[in-house]
Amino acid sequence: DKLVHRDDQIRDIAKCWVDVLDGVTPSNVTLYGKTGTGKTAASKFAREQLLEIAQKKNVFVKVEYIRCTDYTTEYQVIAQLCQKLGRDVPHRGWTKAEVVNTFRDIFRTNAFGKKLILIVILDEIDILLNKDGDGILYTLTRTDNVSILSISNFLDFKGLIKSRVTSSLNDKEIVFPPYGANQLTDILNEKANMAFNEGVVESDVIPLCSAMAAKEEGDARFALDLLKTSGFIAEEEGSNTIKSEHVRMAKD
Repeated sequence: DKLVHRDDQIRDIAKCWVDVLDGVTPSNVTLYGKTGTGKTAASKFAREQLLEIAQKKNVFVKVEYIRCTDYTTEYQVIAQLCQKLGRDVPHRGWTKAEVVNTFRDIFRTNAFGKKLILIVILDEIDILLNKDGDGILYTLTRTDNVSILSISNFLDFKGLIKSRVTSSLNDKEIVFPPYGANQLTDILNEKANMAFNEGVVESDVIPLCSAMAAKEEGDARFALDLLKTSGFIAEEEGSNTIKSEHVRMAKD
């Protein structure tokens, strides 16, 4: 329900997507940042907020999340989008042109009986571009009523995109800086209050987890894994509290 220290980035995504509420296809967006800086969480948080408001305003928008580690080619991504939009398209066996035409036909024929705006979240897009080129971006940017939110761990991923596609993409860029130790402490405190009984986490545990994670390029996932693993180790040892020694064992 809450994303600590990412209000600015969520607000920036919302500014890009707000046009949807007036029935206008929003601008494309690219989120940059190291692993564990909240890019995926922020985009999913913004998605839920947008869908909730769109439903109240009777605006027909779909926001589909695609993890590019699972769908690594243009064919697979478009086939998956077709599936999510109600078209029975196999994940192999058709030509790429058949799949793309089926996808575009959903928008051309007004398949849902009213205007559909589709926002596609492509997480870890650099993996797809490395393997299969920039065809997916060309297809999506040349399809009416489709907007893209790309997520990348690498600032230079656009080096994988041809100039004609970059021009079509014309995206707004949002950077997610690494979390500092104090920010990680706030994140862990919130999670610890949800996860553990009162008094279980000793006072030096969260600052230690945060300091260790800050050295790992501010990776919040690393900090959360440290705290979680520390809890498992304490439980296995029969300890009633999580201590700093458990954190060091978890790090090892």
